[in-house]
Amino acid sequence: MNYQKFLLPYPSDGIMLLKGTFVFSELLTIAFQDSCFPERAQFLREYLGKVLGMEVILAGEMDNPDLLIIERKDLLDEEGYLLEVRETGCILASSSQRGIFTGLQTFIQLKKSNNTLRCCKISDFPALSWRGLMLDVARSFCPLEELLTIIDTMALYKLNVLHWHISDDQGWRFPVDGYPALVSEKRGYYSREEINYVVAYAEERNIMVVPEVDMPGHMIAALSAYPHLSCTGGPFTIPIGEGIFQDILCVGKAETITFAKEVVDTLCTLFPVTLYPSWG
Repeated sequence: MNYQKFLLPYPSDGIMLLKGTFVFSELLTIAFQDSCFPERAQFLREYLGKVLGMEVILAGEMDNPDLLIIERKDLLDEEGYLLEVRETGCILASSSQRGIFTGLQTFIQLKKSNNTLRCCKISDFPALSWRGLMLDVARSFCPLEELLTIIDTMALYKLNVLHWHISDDQGWRFPVDGYPALVSEKRGYYSREEINYVVAYAEERNIMVVPEVDMPGHMIAALSAYPHLSCTGGPFTIPIGEGIFQDILCVGKAETITFAKEVVDTLCTLFPVTLYPSWG
């Protein structure tokens, strides 16, 4: 079996092939040695079942599970992991929940590629602390379910930062208190509840959501709703295509500064990007 064909990204320390094979049954069993990472056990069971499309149950470590998860504090990289495929089952070890989830993606890719695996050892850690995807929903609105699918795909390939381009000249996609005309059902936007759900959904998958709002330019979508915040007074029409537009927020007006502060306060409330301060 050519693992290089199935694993993306390829493990940093490569793969050591061993003798023997491991064959999966129709029911996948996982166990946590010494009850490690208890707060993640049920989520990982449900996550594996959804991604692999099969029944997954929690077992004891003495039950010869298909996957045994181990906490190894000597593994210093919090996203690093060791994965070993043995004839009796697979063992995944890391020092942190994030490393276990990262290693789980390698396990998933192997499981999807074949139900019979060549025994091997994989040692892996990310070369970059930020591994991101930029999604522009301002110019092309992305429905919530499609957005969640994108996050799931990011997780599978070990991306951990979603750069969410959530406003521009062509669209404003989140609500701001005191400025209800910024958003509309017709143009498409995300409610506070939906944004909270996206951030939590991504966090469960080791992904930090970082929003992008440009000021004072790239503001025609906002100025079309509140032309008095501009320098010219408008009127403004939201553009359909790309381009460079001259109209911007008028930073010399007190009401513009108030608007900008409210936008920033909203972003800080909705997007707790300090979830992983060590990413710095």
